[in-house]
Amino acid sequence: MAASWRYFGGTSVDISSNSLLAAPPVPPTDARLNSVSYLDLSANIPFHDSILLRVGVNNLLDEDPPLAGFSNCPALYCFSQVYDTLGRQLFVALSANF
Repeated sequence: MAASWRYFGGTSVDISSNSLLAAPPVPPTDARLNSVSYLDLSANIPFHDSILLRVGVNNLLDEDPPLAGFSNCPALYCFSQVYDTLGRQLFVALSANF
């Protein structure tokens, strides 16, 4: 049995003072992203000498990703590479050695 905790700290928008890099004002919904913690569990269950069943759940507590508007990220999937945007995910794997 294994448990893992994934933590992503909060972050704020860093606005440049350089006039060439100046951006439009940032709405309050985009100025800060709160921290998020995810709990993952998995287990390996051996059957016989050559069969292994692996089961688990990612984002056990079904934590939502931080809410962000689109002013800082015009791409639709901006944060999907970092946060669990799909919620809780179950998995099962079976492997056999011959």
